[in-house]
Amino acid sequence: MGGSAELLPGDPARLGDYWLAGRLGSGGQGVVYEAYDEGGRRVAIKI
Repeated sequence: MGGSAELLPGDPARLGDYWLAGRLGSGGQGVVYEAYDEGGRRVAIKI
């Protein structure tokens, strides 16, 4: 799988039970983050 860009100043470090590893993309509908749950499962979170 592809990597992500670094988080920017002002980006959250956590969202709920997920910790954010980086940005996968951004656009007119929000930001997509690469995130991981407590078990290490990789997910994408769009906000």
